[in-house]
This record gives sequence, structure tokens and C-alpha cells, in this order.
Amino acid sequence: MIQHTVLWKTIDMTPAERADFEAESTRRLNALVGAVPGLVSVTALADVRSTEGNWNFGLVSLHDSAEALDSYQVHPDHVSFGGWFKPFVTARACVDTEL
Repeated sequence: MIQHTVLWKTIDMTPAERADFEAESTRRLNALVGAVPGLVSVTALADVRSTEGNWNFGLVSLHDSAEALDSYQVHPDHVSFGGWFKPFVTARACVDTEL
């Protein structure tokens, strides 16, 4: 099992825009489960404190194997999510862990 953890810093948004962005991001990420083979689960992470320097949004996903994570990266549904999401991103950090 591989845990894929990604954190993003995002563009400035009003509180209402941020709430909409987080809800839509979460909806789109959850839709990947069942659509992408080997993707076991996705948990969206939103920073509730808005502390300066914090990362704004993240995800933790579980994959059956390293090969499943590789397939997830190029799966059309994931690529589509990335195309929608990327304009909101200013920085990205990631770590993949074997469980």
C-alpha cells in the first residue's frame, strides 16, 4: 500500500471563493475513487486556521501499489482534475510513503 500525500499553496481567494474551491476540489477528488483502478481512498485536507505560511489544501490518497500510483498519475480522470486545479496552485509539496 502506498500513501500519497500532497500539499498545495493556492492563490488568494475570498472566504466564499475558498469555500467553493474546497467543496469542488473535494467533490472532484472523491469522484476519482472507483474510477481509477488501484485508488483505495482519497481524503481532502483544507487548512481551517489560515495561518500565514500554512499550506492551504491537501490530499492523502491510498493506492494498492506503487504501480497503481503510477497509473493514477496518468489516468485521464486524474489528469482532468489536475487541469482544472492547476490554475489555483502557487506551490506544491508531495511525499509518497510505503505502508
